[in-house]
Amino acid sequence: MNIKANEFDRVVNKLAMQTRATGDLHAWLEYEGQVVVRTKRSHCKGDIPCPDKVRNQLKVDETQMRGLIDCGFSREDYIEHLKRRGIIASAPASVNTASQLPEGADRPVARPVPAPAPWQKRP
Repeated sequence: MNIKANEFDRVVNKLAMQTRATGDLHAWLEYEGQVVVRTKRSHCKGDIPCPDKVRNQLKVDETQMRGLIDCGFSREDYIEHLKRRGIIASAPASVNTASQLPEGADRPVARPVPAPAPWQKRP
């Protein structure tokens, strides 16, 4: 399966992925404040080299990738697919903070920051 640069851009826009242009175009999907998947493509025109890597980084098979390109697979469908695969947690995990510790439990102890090595810059 070949993916053209403009098809990749269409998928990035459809999934509302964040992007950064460096030597390559980096794209990542954030869901509820967490980065879920990342991918990138080179700044080229025409076919993208290694389209299977892009597809694998997006965690989809060829049919789903074709659906993302041809508009048969929406962002909501993609999020549900990632949840089914276990890449996105279905329910948010509870965070055990100090205020939620049971009575008598020790509070977390702040550990001192180690001194930087001689070759590192000092703050």
